[in-house]
Amino acid sequence: MPLHVTSFGIGLLAVLLLAGCVTNPPPKVVMENEVTRIEIRTDERATRPHAHPAPLSPETMRALLSGMRIQVQTDRLFGVVNGWSAPRPVFSQTDLAAISGPLAEALAQAASHEIVTFYRRVNDASIGLAYTTGGLFVQEGLVYMVMANFWSLPVDAIVPAVPGYMIDPIDQPLLTLGRKFYLLSHKQEQADVHLPDWQERHPADKTLVVNLSLLRPENGRVAPRTSP
Repeated sequence: MPLHVTSFGIGLLAVLLLAGCVTNPPPKVVMENEVTRIEIRTDERATRPHAHPAPLSPETMRALLSGMRIQVQTDRLFGVVNGWSAPRPVFSQTDLAAISGPLAEALAQAASHEIVTFYRRVNDASIGLAYTTGGLFVQEGLVYMVMANFWSLPVDAIVPAVPGYMIDPIDQPLLTLGRKFYLLSHKQEQADVHLPDWQERHPADKTLVVNLSLLRPENGRVAPRTSP
């Protein structure tokens, strides 16, 4: 083979290898303990810059989280559709006390290309170990709450080639485990936004959109509008 072709091939391989080494910066950990992790990550699915940093108070964040409701459907195979479960709060009072402040702090630090993610371990007598994970970002006065997992079990991970495979999504909080479908809503119906045109690459069926200007914190005052 001619020398110049060989050199070109080696050069191309080097470029490809270098390109493969280019990765996003590691997430910035805002809070971490044995059951919770709050991080700021590069939003690889963003279609436009987010309105960050976003100055949400802990009280506003608590009103956002405490009002979230979820219904779950786990089986749509073979044309069989099971009914939705009854609506239930996404976060318990213990969850709210643990993550409201750190999530507000993380949004205040996030840049326009970043998303705030959360990971929370659940230990419940009825199901055992489970995970609630997801992320949130602000866009044009709207907060997008992405629910990747709600009380998802480690065995929910679908890896056909590895029987009995289990996963802990602590390093991938936006990864959905298993075939679960969510129906999200907010207790404050006036703040629950249904967008006619979905422009985000985050899944619409796992995202709750809330108008911050219509969200009322627990003290009853209207939340301040974030800058677009």
